[in-house]
Amino acid sequence: MHCYQITYHESSGGRVLSVDYTDLVGELAKKHNLKLHIDEPRIFNAYVALGVSVRRLVQAADSVSVCLSKGLGAPVGSVIVGTKSFIDKARILRKNFRWGNETGGNEGILCAGALAALKENVGKLGNDHKNAKTLAWK
Repeated sequence: MHCYQITYHESSGGRVLSVDYTDLVGELAKKHNLKLHIDEPRIFNAYVALGVSVRRLVQAADSVSVCLSKGLGAPVGSVIVGTKSFIDKARILRKNFRWGNETGGNEGILCAGALAALKENVGKLGNDHKNAKTLAWK
């Protein structure tokens, strides 16, 4: 499995890899019988920066993980997307390693925060990008 991120921050000035590059990585992975996982906590930032749908950004991947707190402002939480068999395996791993049991039965509250972040904050990312560029030049 090959894993990488589309967005880079800090030392690279917030650059975003192109869709063509992602497609090329996907082609190389398939050519070598590898699975491609995109670990992209800021996929919605890439969507805004490139003006390309999230679906198109990750089209070459077999699986994707997205953080809902980075950029979107959900209190906590990430999601993983893939085929049913991949998700089934991920659930087994989560259960075996006891990942995700820290909520203390408050999953509904956390899910509500994540849904609100998706519904309300994706559209505001353009302003975040504008403000970041303004601050970067000062």
